[in-house]
Amino acid sequence: MLEIFRKLVGFVINVHANYPKKPSKAYRYWDRKTPYSIHPLWCLTTLLTEETLPEKTRFVMAQVLAMHDIREDTTQQLPGWIDDEAADIIAEMEYRDTAQEMEEIWQKSDLAKLGKLYDKISNLLDSSWMFKRKGYGYEYFRSRLIYIIKLTSFVEERFGKLNIVWIARAVIESKQEFLIEKAKGD
Repeated sequence: MLEIFRKLVGFVINVHANYPKKPSKAYRYWDRKTPYSIHPLWCLTTLLTEETLPEKTRFVMAQVLAMHDIREDTTQQLPGWIDDEAADIIAEMEYRDTAQEMEEIWQKSDLAKLGKLYDKISNLLDSSWMFKRKGYGYEYFRSRLIYIIKLTSFVEERFGKLNIVWIARAVIESKQEFLIEKAKGD
């Protein structure tokens, strides 16, 4: 596991820093300074703390979470050393836009849904930009929060009380309070 972890981390940092599709894709939206690679690395390292997931699932999903944005946000392809199962799940997690994702994820594999929960919770942690960017705002944030609540419930039913479920419940609660304040107009 250590060797694949090293390969994943090095590849993700390099590709997101040096091969983004647009210069803005090399950084997180909220501050435009934090390297984008922290997102897949957060997902990867959080997954690796899941003591109750079988080792094979952790191995495959570590690859999935590290690589889930490579084709979407960079000019690179998945490296040849990624497992076929991981590559298939990554493909299940790729969508044209959020609306398509929220509609079609329910027809994908359980592992794709699990991966999406890590992805969405990481995004929710640095979501303040959604209220500042044109075309986003209250309704966009609200619809994403409802989607994440459904994903969390699914993952808990299918996989049990994983760390990501505990994290999701805490983040959802804090973001619901934030949403209520936004609805009141601060």
